[in-house]
Amino acid sequence: MGDRVSECAVYENLGNAYYFLENFEKAVDYYTSCLKIATELRYRSAGGRANRYLGNACYDLDDFRNAIHYYERYIKISTEIGDRYEDSIVYGKLGNAYYKLADFKKAVDFHEFRIRVSKQIGDRSEECTAHGILVMLI
Repeated sequence: MGDRVSECAVYENLGNAYYFLENFEKAVDYYTSCLKIATELRYRSAGGRANRYLGNACYDLDDFRNAIHYYERYIKISTEIGDRYEDSIVYGKLGNAYYKLADFKKAVDFHEFRIRVSKQIGDRSEECTAHGILVMLI
């Protein structure tokens, strides 16, 4: 029917379904399809979400380098479009991925940045969580 926006949403939803079924490989396939369409359409918010979801799936597949790649792409898009709601969480995920790669300095740096962003957006719960994780890392 030519409705590429809806097609992108369907791929995103299928990716989510497979992710929650813990079939991360299949989730990556659908999220990648969503990202491709979002990129073609310059649909930045969907592209940002697809990058974040790809980061999560790669992380759960122990593919930490690709997780970092997708999380960084998400942060770039969210900063450009001004949607900072999930940023603090993604900074924490970046910190966790760097921790898994034994880059402890970057892990700490990203969790500290997570705290700063949480304060900026007024998310006290996320700020508290970030402090708790940072204490365990130090």
